[in-house]
Amino acid sequence: MMVNEDRLLKQFFNDNRQEMADNGFTRRVMQHLPHHNRTSTRLWGILGTALTLFLFVALDGLQLIAEVLRETFMTITQDGMENFDLRTVVLSVGVLLFLLYQKIASLA
Repeated sequence: MMVNEDRLLKQFFNDNRQEMADNGFTRRVMQHLPHHNRTSTRLWGILGTALTLFLFVALDGLQLIAEVLRETFMTITQDGMENFDLRTVVLSVGVLLFLLYQKIASLA
């Protein structure tokens, strides 16, 4: 039923399509849009990245990450080995890597 309705809607809109004259409307709208200053955007991005890296180093971020990973693996090996599921860990790491890739790609 839904497929038939979709087909009928597409056919109706295709049959009743009307082209409207632009008369320079698009050009006028584009001229009135605010211009983005790419230099300031890049500068803020560079400053934010530099501040993040500085704080990461100043607050021993690498050591904190290593400590959390060590404690996690120690807990897994000591307390939770009977409930340890390698597939879950691999899937979780894969999802985290994918999200990291998406975030980096969105910044480029």
